Amino acid sequence: MHEMYDQGVAIQVIAERLRMDRKTVGKYAHAATVEDGPVPAAPASLAAAGMRRVPQHALAGGMY
Repeated sequence: MHEMYDQGVAIQVIAERLRMDRKTVGKYAHAATVEDGPVPAAPASLAAAGMRRVPQHALAGGMY
């Protein structure tokens, strides 16, 4: 990513090539090191966090 950015490739183009959000690419491209980049987000799935999804029909009945 840094190589492309240093060569003048636009952040939007880098994002498209890497299939990443342009804001994420921008954060990493402007960071001096990987450690300076963005903090990892919360787990993408509830299962990864050890949680389960409450069915929508359960919420409608006032159970929760």
